[in-house]
Amino acid sequence: MNVKSTSPLKDKPLRQAGQSVQERIDELIDDGVMSYWFFSLFFAVLALYEWVGWYWELPRQPLILSFFAIGLIGYSIFKTRSLVERIRKLKQGRDGERAVGQFLELFREDGCRVFHDILGDGFNVDHVLVSEKGIFTIETKTYSKPKDGRIKFDGKRILGFASDEKLLTQARAQASWLKNVVVESTGRKFDVYPIIVFPGWFVESTAGGLKSEVTILNPRQLRGYISSLSNALVKEDQSLIAYHLSRYIRN
Repeated sequence: MNVKSTSPLKDKPLRQAGQSVQERIDELIDDGVMSYWFFSLFFAVLALYEWVGWYWELPRQPLILSFFAIGLIGYSIFKTRSLVERIRKLKQGRDGERAVGQFLELFREDGCRVFHDILGDGFNVDHVLVSEKGIFTIETKTYSKPKDGRIKFDGKRILGFASDEKLLTQARAQASWLKNVVVESTGRKFDVYPIIVFPGWFVESTAGGLKSEVTILNPRQLRGYISSLSNALVKEDQSLIAYHLSRYIRN
């Protein structure tokens, strides 16, 4: 008699740091690189088959299939070169998120709750930290840098690589979105503070940067910065927010 079995897991696991980026890498490899080379190798095998028939003096037309095979292989090389570069950048971003995630795991020793890769509608929040100091969204930007890479933040612009105000807008939007998620799930309003971290870069903030709504840091500065803040949440509120965030992620 067959007994119907079910999974012992009642809920989906929480997401890992860099999971969205890894999913994009897998998609590029599966739908991009593999599809191009599948058709190229298919015609290459057909061409080889024709050449074998030609060698044994069987009626074959190897030149036609060889033409298609060479054309498809050339096209695949052209297309996959750009995909390889995109995958390289994505892997760099993924590794940056994972490294920052490892820094954030240290906060668990202080009783904080850490979440990674929270999905929104067409975007994701890399990390969320819920602690007695407040709720923080943490966006990781893993940019290539010169040997002595330095970033300066004056409150309006991020200077050092290529000033881009969109980064600040993105960080504010993520914090605002998460604030709404918390309100809708808990029925209470809590402030959410946006942080952008640049792994491997030396980060300096001017007086204007220190007063900004968005905080710019190197990941190694996170623990010291947050520990320096005044307490904003009691244990009960931390547990309430963490519970509803975990339910949102799993659903």
